[in-house]
Amino acid sequence: MPKCSRKNIQSAIFLRQHLSFAGELSTLEMHRIPVQSLMKVASIGGVFVIGNALLMRFLTQKKLKDSPYFVQARDILMSNQALVSFLGEPVGFGSVDLGDSKNFSTSEEARFEIPIKGSNHEGILYLWSMRDSHAASKVGDLIDEEQSQNNKYAEWNIKNLEITIKDKPNQKLILVSDSVLTSNKKSVGYS
Repeated sequence: MPKCSRKNIQSAIFLRQHLSFAGELSTLEMHRIPVQSLMKVASIGGVFVIGNALLMRFLTQKKLKDSPYFVQARDILMSNQALVSFLGEPVGFGSVDLGDSKNFSTSEEARFEIPIKGSNHEGILYLWSMRDSHAASKVGDLIDEEQSQNNKYAEWNIKNLEITIKDKPNQKLILVSDSVLTSNKKSVGYS
């Protein structure tokens, strides 16, 4: 049996008086929160979190659809009457999958796969746009409001704009192609 010194006994008494777990448990049991209250708090918190997530998703999609490169791509697609009639009016633009690593934008480049749907056909619009090198150096500069209204595409150039139709997945329709060798933009209509 171990020796019981006076110091060890005093330490044991001190611990028993100040760190009594049994006393703490009984105090907790007296202040127990009803399960219904906890469920209400959890459900209100869950609704708040889900609501904020949906709001952020909506605002991000809206910001993307208001971006200069998206507006420019939409204008190019909608100006091609043969393609619009092939897809079927009205042509709608779906939500971009922001979790996909293929969809991204930086201060100098933007690449997105945008679902499109008409009354006759649906497909995917592939967008690749780059900012002018001169404009990329001025990203932090303030732009005159009149200048930004005059240039609605804000110095973004579409390098490649293609569509694949869901019914014909192996065929691509090229609306804009800016090859590295020629740097000439080519517009092609649907035939």
